[in-house]
Amino acid sequence: MDESYYSGFVRLYETDSSVEANEYLECEWVLLNVVKTQVAEESWNTYYVLGWNKKVEDIKRGRSWKERLDSDAEDYLKEISNENDKSNNNLSELF
Repeated sequence: MDESYYSGFVRLYETDSSVEANEYLECEWVLLNVVKTQVAEESWNTYYVLGWNKKVEDIKRGRSWKERLDSDAEDYLKEISNENDKSNNNLSELF
């Protein structure tokens, strides 16, 4: 892909996470390229190149890995708490 193609974008972002790439796409970024790089005989890394083609001040970003991890941990703790509440209710019905 010719470098002049990228000139229509005010920001470029590269990630190796498909989850993060999808979050950026949900924020209206444009997928410009998917690059596969061979790192060993049978091992490849995939990188996603995204571009923002609107005003710089309107940039929206996907969540960082830390934000995703914190959110997933919070969801997991809520789920565990709900399961514990159900178990406690079932025990109280027995006695």
